[in-house]
Amino acid sequence: MKIISSEKINSTRTVKLFGLPLMRVEKEKNAKHQNFLGNLITVHKTFKEDFVQKNINVLGINVYKYIREQNNTKYYLFNKFFKEVFLGDKFYWKHRKLFEKYDDIYVLHANIGEAVIFLRLARACFRKNGSKKPLIIGLQNYHKELVNMFLPDVDVIILKKVPFSLYSDTFFTHGHCVRIAFSKAHFDKLEDALRDNNINDKHFIAFILNSLELSKDDFEDVNIPVSKEEKEILLKKVKKIGLDIDNFVFFAPEASTCESVPAGFWEELKDRYQCRGIDVFCNAVKEKEFFKGFKRCSLSMKEVFILAGMAKEIVALRSGLVDLLVYTKQPVKVIYTKARHREWFNQLSAQQIYNSFSFNQNQITEIINTDIEKNKLVEMILGGQN
Repeated sequence: MKIISSEKINSTRTVKLFGLPLMRVEKEKNAKHQNFLGNLITVHKTFKEDFVQKNINVLGINVYKYIREQNNTKYYLFNKFFKEVFLGDKFYWKHRKLFEKYDDIYVLHANIGEAVIFLRLARACFRKNGSKKPLIIGLQNYHKELVNMFLPDVDVIILKKVPFSLYSDTFFTHGHCVRIAFSKAHFDKLEDALRDNNINDKHFIAFILNSLELSKDDFEDVNIPVSKEEKEILLKKVKKIGLDIDNFVFFAPEASTCESVPAGFWEELKDRYQCRGIDVFCNAVKEKEFFKGFKRCSLSMKEVFILAGMAKEIVALRSGLVDLLVYTKQPVKVIYTKARHREWFNQLSAQQIYNSFSFNQNQITEIINTDIEKNKLVEMILGGQN
């Protein structure tokens, strides 16, 4: 018998010591329950939309509890209230110097696609809100790269964690407005719309415009400058992997939201391009082992944009990166697949993903992959090329 063993059945995990239950964790859609040493200590956490409640009981007696609604958190000891904290104030005092330098703060809570759309609308957003000296806070490292590409004159910093709720669109603290682009409520509404047959316009850009109270006329033209030095640094990188910079296609095979295409598709497609004398670069950053037979190297977001702009064409699984690559003005072939499986949610179909994230632009070929056989999908991408 193992001293410590662990087993998981569905959404319940149990850890045992000498065969006796030490800890039991059960997850539900809107709750998490933990039992330690039988029921000696129990921890219950419930969450829904912008509400979180956590209770810690010892021998059935509640010893600690907190309740967070939006950005207000109340704390209790032995069921007696002892303090309330406004998370906006907590953020203000921790980063007071930022508030002294800037008037409004915009928190970029978005993947690449939504971030690109927001940055194209940002100046109109600043004007509408009267933001004279705005600061953008990114939650991902690539957010800083994107801001520098689209808004080089706007200050941006990266904070991996923020102490306030990301569910609501805005909150005020000490006379300053903090705006979330985009809140969890925004994404929940979009996902609900995708599943509602009574809603006609399900496109994610329409939801962004509605959230920001802007129109299509507010989009700023895209002009991402590329310096001679940036291009030279990139060329040195791809020279090391032997890429034919004058005759290649750019693969972007990864996505966080959508499922991967059938196994071996990218390998087959690469071979077919190479048979035509066309080289291939593969921008794989997550599943590197699967793409080890491809020409690839580590690139910054800006370098990805520059290199894709030099390709004969771009072939990509639908991801937020494509929202950036379309501004290279190169031909793009986009494959739509169904959404990745998520516990507690019905899986979105490839057609539903297309309904919300399609481009409908001349240089973009869009393929809705409803379990298309691999070889047929390859032929659809090649499109009768010689």
